[in-house]
Amino acid sequence: MTGGFWASMYRVQLAGQPDGVPSEVVFRIAPDAAMGLKELTVQQTVAELGYPTPAVRLTGRDDDELSGTWSVMDFAEGTPPIGDLNGIAALRRAPRLFAAMADQLARPMAALHALDPEPVSAAVSAAAPGVAWRVRDLLEHYEAVARALGRSDIVVAVAALAERQPTEGPTVICHGDLHPFNLLIDDRGTITVIDWTGAIRAEPAFDVAFTSLLLANPPLDAPGPLRPIIGWVGARLARRFVARYQALAPDRDLGTLDWYRALHGARVLIEIASIDARPATASKAHPFRTLLPAATRALTAVVGT
Repeated sequence: MTGGFWASMYRVQLAGQPDGVPSEVVFRIAPDAAMGLKELTVQQTVAELGYPTPAVRLTGRDDDELSGTWSVMDFAEGTPPIGDLNGIAALRRAPRLFAAMADQLARPMAALHALDPEPVSAAVSAAAPGVAWRVRDLLEHYEAVARALGRSDIVVAVAALAERQPTEGPTVICHGDLHPFNLLIDDRGTITVIDWTGAIRAEPAFDVAFTSLLLANPPLDAPGPLRPIIGWVGARLARRFVARYQALAPDRDLGTLDWYRALHGARVLIEIASIDARPATASKAHPFRTLLPAATRALTAVVGT
């Protein structure tokens, strides 16, 4: 299966499986053991809490032969709401996208934030105690990675961002990477959420900030003259998404959105710096690359450098 930039995935058909086990499953290999354990633990626990994500059937820790942590999970029917879409097609479908996508993203996000975070935190602490699970851990991780990459500019910016971190309010389970390509929608309109690599326990604004940043700067392939139009459409869609989320979760405080957008700006810069540091033979493609200008602006707006 293609489309991801981190894990390897295979769709497997089963025969003679026990009752209750589907005939199609996904075999997933995560290259980082700790991150793989965290994402699987979050996915498995939220699925047990009734959240719409594929059930995890089997897992294996840090398998040397497979070079990663592996899992077997249910295959989810459906396609992303903007799958196989380029910039021109996006503009043609803009009215329909406008009408549906804000709700398609806000509704599963609000439902996730309504879950009790304690069972998920306890499960992550037991399975992967060394991963970055809170925002303070994430800041330390970003600074360490930037330092290892020799990016002193990002080190300084992350340190300044940490100094300006607002007092943390009530926290929830955040997906961390909720965008249209991590939603699968079937013919009945049922939404399944996938890819829990970026999951973290944080304020709701953590999730809302990332999704709104991505919507406002869609990584769509389009000719240069169309980019301003796509940017205008994206900005309107981002505002509509935030408003829809706030309508579904009126008690959630989103006053720290700018700071969290800056945090995600640092994430984007570090991700691309890490990709650029790979050997020349490695793939340099990643949708975050189109986010670089917006990520830089978001980070600069808060740290002032």
